[in-house]
Amino acid sequence: MPRTASISVKKNAPDDGRYDRKTAKDGSPFFVLKAANGQPIGKSEFYSSTSAMENGIASVKKNAPDAAVDDKTA
Repeated sequence: MPRTASISVKKNAPDDGRYDRKTAKDGSPFFVLKAANGQPIGKSEFYSSTSAMENGIASVKKNAPDAAVDDKTA
């Protein structure tokens, strides 16, 4: 992930309004994290249930703001 995207993830992760909760064609829930301008900056795995997806969102909200950035684009 480019550094600018990862900084955006760190900044936007705590805001519940930035998560677009979706359902795949097979019925699996997943989410897309969006920046303030509406651009997608992260997409989750497919989950087995809505509650599992909500746990995933909670984890991103909690852990992303303090996560280390491993920029491999240089």
